[in-house]
Amino acid sequence: MSVEIYLLHWLQSFVLGAGLGGLAVAVARWSIWIGAFGAAAIFLLAPRRAEALRRAAFYGLVAGVLALLLAHALAGAFVRPRPAAAGGSLVRALEALPPSSSFPARSGAFLFGLAGGLWSGGEDAAVLAVLWGLIGAVAEMATGLAFPTDEIGGAILGLSAGWAVLLARGLFERPLAWLLRHGGWMPSNPRHRSSR
Repeated sequence: MSVEIYLLHWLQSFVLGAGLGGLAVAVARWSIWIGAFGAAAIFLLAPRRAEALRRAAFYGLVAGVLALLLAHALAGAFVRPRPAAAGGSLVRALEALPPSSSFPARSGAFLFGLAGGLWSGGEDAAVLAVLWGLIGAVAEMATGLAFPTDEIGGAILGLSAGWAVLLARGLFERPLAWLLRHGGWMPSNPRHRSSR
């Protein structure tokens, strides 16, 4: 048995012993959706004057989706069983195991991609996305869905996607400006923006 299996056994024993198994399952199941809805809420509900924050939420969502697509593509190239399937009796599956490879962790890829894009606005939302990504990673490991190296791989993939989106943000400026203008988040004529 690998060191990772023993680490996951300890983590799962701690989580179950503390009565947090149901919470871990819920977080593992919903972490991507909560992150996506949080970024969408920032984009839709930020005050009009918070254009940098709204733009950061857009870049975060683009980076998160890109990272998730890349993670799905990489999962097809790697065949790694889920810890609950590979760990014998040491790690239990707290929910049904997806048939896909555990590497890279899809939620980690999305949430850290989201954080990477949000970082462009220099906002506290990026720190919250990183914290939520870490909580999601721990929940996935505790439920027997992912190894620590799966989560690390997902985080690296997500941050790389965030970095790539920020480097290429010039490609997104025209569609983003159109979306902001037609969504009513900025005036049609940028020279007459409200100072409020």
